[in-house]
Amino acid sequence: MNNYQEAPVTAQIPVPAIHAPSIRRFCRRLELPSGTSPEELVGDGSTLFAYSSSVSGRSLYASGSALSVALNGPDTHTRLHQACSRVTEHLEGPDDRPDTIPLWVGSLACLPGRPRVEPGVWGDWPDARFWIPRVLILAGGPGQRWLILATGDDPAAAEAAPAAFQSPAVLPTTRASYEAAVSTAVRAISDNTSLCKVVVARAARFSLAGAPTLASLLGSARAAEPSATHIIVRWPGAGTFLSSTPERLVALDGRHVSTEALAGTTRRGPGQLEALLASAKDRHEHAVVVDGIVSSLSPLCDDLSVPAAPDARTLASLLHLRTPIRGTLRRRSHILALAARLHPTAAIVGSPAGEAKRWLADHEAMDRGHYAGPAGWFDGAGNGELSVALRSALIRHGQAWAFAGAGIVEGSDPAAEWHETEAKLSTAKTALADRGEA
Repeated sequence: MNNYQEAPVTAQIPVPAIHAPSIRRFCRRLELPSGTSPEELVGDGSTLFAYSSSVSGRSLYASGSALSVALNGPDTHTRLHQACSRVTEHLEGPDDRPDTIPLWVGSLACLPGRPRVEPGVWGDWPDARFWIPRVLILAGGPGQRWLILATGDDPAAAEAAPAAFQSPAVLPTTRASYEAAVSTAVRAISDNTSLCKVVVARAARFSLAGAPTLASLLGSARAAEPSATHIIVRWPGAGTFLSSTPERLVALDGRHVSTEALAGTTRRGPGQLEALLASAKDRHEHAVVVDGIVSSLSPLCDDLSVPAAPDARTLASLLHLRTPIRGTLRRRSHILALAARLHPTAAIVGSPAGEAKRWLADHEAMDRGHYAGPAGWFDGAGNGELSVALRSALIRHGQAWAFAGAGIVEGSDPAAEWHETEAKLSTAKTALADRGEA
C-alpha cells in the first residue's frame, strides 16, 4: 500500500481502467561476471530503459515490461499518478530489498495535451508512458548492485511488424528560420507587458552509421558528456530516445525534495566563466527560472534553501548558471505531484508559462514530443528522480532527430542564440557519431 498522503482531488479526472495481473517482484544482490557491465547484462531488446544519474550516483538498467501505463491529453501527471498508484497497491514483494527500489520507469512529453503534428517521428509516442520492467538492475555504488525481476507479460510491449514510415513533420530548422523566430520572440517580449522569456527550440536531422545498441549508446554518450545524466527509452515500433541532460527536474526521498534552476549558457573557454557570472542578460534569464521554482515549491515546504547567487555547472563544452534548491515538504507527496507543479519550468518554455506556451503554439513549428519532458523513475511510495530530457535525440530507421533550445529574453541576439543551440546539439551529434545533416 502507498504510505503517502495527498490533498483531496477536487475534480474527477478520467483514468484508464488498468487490470493489474498477478505480478510479483523478486530482489537479490547481484554479482556481475568480471568484465561485464550492467547494460550488457540487460541486453538489447525492443523495450529498454536506462537512467544513469550524475547527481545521485545511482544507475538503473531495465528491459521488458510486465505492465505499462500510456496516457494522452490534459492532466497527464495527475492521471499517471492515479493509474500507477492503483497498480502499486496490488503488487506483491519484494521483501529483501534496499531502501528504495525503482518500480516504474518511463518518460512524459514536454507539453502534454498539445495537438500532435502528424505524420511525425513522435507519432507512436503517447504523452506519457511508464512501465514496470521485467528485469531491472540497480547500481548504487561499488558492490551495491541489485537484480529485480517481475513476473508478467505486458501485451502492449509485444513486438509488432514495422509500420510504414512516413515523411516526418519534424524537419531540420534552418539558421534563417530560427533567427527569424528569435527576432519575433524578442519583439513580442519588448511589446508585451507580462511576457518576459520564451524558450525557442529547433531540430537537426542526421544519418547514423548503423543501429546503436544500449551499451554503445551509453558508452558514446558518457564519453561525449561525462557530467550529464544519461537516459535511454526504447519501446517497440517507436524508436530509441536518448538524452544526456545536465538538468534534474526533481528528486524526492520521503519529505526531502531537491531540484535546481539551470539557465544561462555559454561555451567553455578562457574567461568565459567570469563573463557568464557577470552577464546581466544571463543572470536575468536565470533569475526568472529560480523565481518560478520557488513560487511552485514554497507553498508545500516548511523550509526551502535557495542560494543568493548561482554557481556554474561545467560540462564538456558548455557552462550553465545553476542554483541548487532543496526543501522539506510539510507532508508526504508523490514525485509526479511535484513534477506537475514544476514542469515545464521557465527554462523549458519561458515565463509566465501560460503566455509562453501560447506563443510557442503559434510560432514553434515542430512537435517537441518527449524532448525537454520529464524522464526517470519512481518507487511504490512516490519517491524517485526525474530529469529534464535535454540534449536529446530520437533515433528511428537509421536517422536521428536531435533537439535543442535557447532562452530568449529582452536583448537576446538571434545569431548568438543560434550558436548556443549549435553547441547544445553537439552533445547528441557527438554521442551518435554524426555523419552529417540529412
